[in-house]
Amino acid sequence: MSKFAEVLKDLRVVHNVTQSDLAMALGVSRSTVGMYELGEREPDFETLEAIADFFNVDMNKILGCTGSTAPSEGKKEPVPYNGQPADEVTELVSSFMSLSKQDKQRALDYLSLLENQYKARSL
Repeated sequence: MSKFAEVLKDLRVVHNVTQSDLAMALGVSRSTVGMYELGEREPDFETLEAIADFFNVDMNKILGCTGSTAPSEGKKEPVPYNGQPADEVTELVSSFMSLSKQDKQRALDYLSLLENQYKARSL
């Protein structure tokens, strides 16, 4: 069972929510929620956001990403992404996550437009 599957089931049970109730809130079938909990299916990003909102928890909690409590062997530097310092990427993702659903779509549309323009110039 994936971390997500375990966390989802735990949250649902702790909050005393049935699979049917959660399914109705998410706009999916009860069997879909069951498959999420069994690790047989994974939700898309928007559904993950809806689950986090429903349970009023951080997206990291939904994905089972908790900070390690084990002592580290020296601090490791964050890994850069495509040449960008990791903290800048984290800040960008955080800013994106705070946008409304409509503004997120606008940002994605704009990025797609920029990507297409870049590809056209590369030809």
